[in-house]
Amino acid sequence: VCVVCDKYISRDMKRHMRIHNEIGRFQCVFPKSMCKHKTGYFNRPYDYKKHLLHLHFNFDDPKGKSAHTLGDKLPVPGTCAACGLRFVAGTWLDQHILTNDLQKRCRYVE
Repeated sequence: VCVVCDKYISRDMKRHMRIHNEIGRFQCVFPKSMCKHKTGYFNRPYDYKKHLLHLHFNFDDPKGKSAHTLGDKLPVPGTCAACGLRFVAGTWLDQHILTNDLQKRCRYVE
């Protein structure tokens, strides 16, 4: 059990402790007022994208949220939780959230 966050870690405690010792390379692009994650930082791009889809995208089909892999989530349609525009999850990530094009990016993204 981790002494910092009280989570049960079954494999690599040393690797887990890195999340407490360093700030992740990926920071949630939504303002803290819109993000329920403790820190908003993620060490791996896969975890960061899963976070964005789980907390900031509303899947039309609940199976989108429960799908095990990121690849299974990307073709599922839904809406941006911030602005309400409709997208397929993969398009939402690439062209509405993680884009550098200010014309296309969600107005709530910092």
